Amino acid sequence: MEHTSLRKVTADSQQWCVKARVVRFSEFLSTEDSTKLIRLDFVMVDEEGGCMEGQIPRACVDKYRAILAEDNVYYLRYFEVDKARSSYRPVDHPYLARLTRFTEVYPVPAVPQSFPRYGCKVAPFAVLRQRAGKKLLMSDAIGLMTKSSHANPQSTKYGMKSIRTVHITDGSETAVVTLWGPQADQFNAEAYMAMGAQNPVVLLFAGVTTSVFEGRLRLQASTSCRWYENPELPEASALRQRFGFTVGRPEWIGAVAPAAALAPSTCCPHPMLISVVLIATNVLRASENPQGNRYNVVATLKSLIPDQAWWYHACGICNRKTRPSGDSYICSDTDCSGTTAEYRYCLTFLATDPAADPAAEEHLIELVCFGPTGEELTGVPAEVLVTVTGASHGSVPEHILRLYGRQYEFRVSVSRSSLRRNNRAFKVDAILRALPPPPALQYIEAAGAAPGSSAAAADQGNEAQPAAGQVVPAAPLATPKVSPESPPGTPASVVLQPEDLASSAVIREKRARQPTGEDASLEDDMDSATDPGKKARHAKRPNRKLNLDLSPDTDASSPQS
Repeated sequence: MEHTSLRKVTADSQQWCVKARVVRFSEFLSTEDSTKLIRLDFVMVDEEGGCMEGQIPRACVDKYRAILAEDNVYYLRYFEVDKARSSYRPVDHPYLARLTRFTEVYPVPAVPQSFPRYGCKVAPFAVLRQRAGKKLLMSDAIGLMTKSSHANPQSTKYGMKSIRTVHITDGSETAVVTLWGPQADQFNAEAYMAMGAQNPVVLLFAGVTTSVFEGRLRLQASTSCRWYENPELPEASALRQRFGFTVGRPEWIGAVAPAAALAPSTCCPHPMLISVVLIATNVLRASENPQGNRYNVVATLKSLIPDQAWWYHACGICNRKTRPSGDSYICSDTDCSGTTAEYRYCLTFLATDPAADPAAEEHLIELVCFGPTGEELTGVPAEVLVTVTGASHGSVPEHILRLYGRQYEFRVSVSRSSLRRNNRAFKVDAILRALPPPPALQYIEAAGAAPGSSAAAADQGNEAQPAAGQVVPAAPLATPKVSPESPPGTPASVVLQPEDLASSAVIREKRARQPTGEDASLEDDMDSATDPGKKARHAKRPNRKLNLDLSPDTDASSPQS
């Protein structure tokens, strides 16, 4: 059958016929409902090695699932040609092919051995470093397997997911590949370890994003990522011949659990619940390597650390700290090309043990809530709260003050940057549950004062205790008012109720459309945003401005953003 190479397919016609192998099928699911299928994605590769992305709309998924099989070769004719996606393209082609109910599919009976099998274009590690932070294309990487962790549960904003890290090398440096969810579970590390005991194992990862953290190349598997062991590629043969017997057999990461009671989470299926006293006095001495340890702890938030910023200007690409440069921003990571910034939470609380003996010595720990966890605590996006409170580092809004005295169960971990500081801090990975406030706090809120405010402090010294067994219901939480020190032009009175924050829904919807995956820069945030010596010493706002009108007569049904 007469056909055209994939490189020549354009949007000038919708009647192309191509001969291609279909590989790397993946489901594109709704961010709101993980069970709702939006479309089916795949990659086509032809005889010349050219690649093109393919998509199957939801209405046609059942039809083509019964026809198309992974790794088989077909003639495909009469498909819709559209512009390729603007970010995270699986292959370097300006267009994509979308199958319709009129598309014709014919199996190719005799496929030559020389027909390419992998829909990818391998990039050297040096090129992968240059692509760090860039979102147009996903990359394909190949290397000798040197290490692998087990699939361990991790709390994310989408629930509990498995995570696995795999180390590969090109002979000169090592890259860390992170697999999430089903991919972490499906990666057959045990089989690769057995293979590596006899012969070197070369792994090809097709469909990864790249970043550089603390000088190390990191690769994040996308939902469409596929991996192949010992692929029949010239790059794989070259790796085996040059370095195959110098890297040694692959090793496990965290394969043996330590005997200490406080064990790293990489060896424990579920983090253990421990007290603030224990985590403050023993956790950093109970393990030789606390980095990565994760625990569940019930704590009472006492206050923010004095004279420390509760927000910072975060890079729009990697979330690290930025500094202003004219009308744009420069990221603190020299390998990042980000030029935009946005407000981001960095709430560093002093926390105590709610079950500790009041007469005993008070033990405090530092809990740091970045971005999403800070928003979950306050109920307001950072950009909204900073905007309406005047972008002052010194003042603490009531949306944060009202958290003082409240009790939560947190999942916390020890970050890398925390190990480099005298005051060790724990990063809050997840807020597991909010505990009922103590009776004294309920009484203060019933009186109409926010915890931590001057009115609450006055009431505490002269409060009438409720009768034994009586539970005083908490009054609605006070809303923040703009302080007299706010910059000129700030509204005199701001009422931040959920129904008025229409812009918050817009912001959350935008975040929901961003690619999934964990924020690998959170650990670096601890160093770049909480170190007092590195605090922002300016109040300039990012070039991403919010045009919020939060006056009393604002129509919440028509937000401006």
